[in-house]
Amino acid sequence: MANPQKQQAKLTPHVYFSFSVIKTNKRGKQQTRILNFDFKGKRLLNIEKEQVNKAFIFKEIKGIISKVPDLKFSVEFTKNRRYLLFGSFFFIQLTPFSRYECMAQSPEDLRIITEIVNKIAAGQEVEVNDYNRTSLIAGHVMKYSHMVFERRYLILVPGKLFVFAGDKNGKTMGYPRNVIALDTCLLYTSPSSRDRTRSRMPSSA
Repeated sequence: MANPQKQQAKLTPHVYFSFSVIKTNKRGKQQTRILNFDFKGKRLLNIEKEQVNKAFIFKEIKGIISKVPDLKFSVEFTKNRRYLLFGSFFFIQLTPFSRYECMAQSPEDLRIITEIVNKIAAGQEVEVNDYNRTSLIAGHVMKYSHMVFERRYLILVPGKLFVFAGDKNGKTMGYPRNVIALDTCLLYTSPSSRDRTRSRMPSSA
């Protein structure tokens, strides 16, 4: 069930410069995280379940190592420290942590992340208006998950779909729950009541 509305406003940098990435923990398990460039606070944020749990200061970023074929990248830092968030307070964790390693969702995401990190490392301003942040359509949908319906709010911009969690009143969280690169997915639509006897799969499938 959806209630989409056409939008012409620009998506705020706070939302737009968020990317779904895959991190591998010490046990080899892959986990999805949101990497967010907070230009207002000058921080690179690691977001899990709409909550910031780690932050890296822009001035401590020294560069990025990208591996284009497998979409892996590593953001390198000048100091072996990171900032952990507890409630509304950041604490410095002085442990060996000189890089942030993960995998981008698409070649285009990797290109943008690399471009932004290189500008930050060089002390250059990132011109947010150089990126097409036009919101094409937005609206609430109901997602069926684990035998229940959950409210989501979607915002579509050129090449990307932002997914937010929503409460019963329709309010959304501050950070996206997921960011889907549209060049990496296929669109599936359920057959309509008038189309039940025909397959929607192509003959070559």
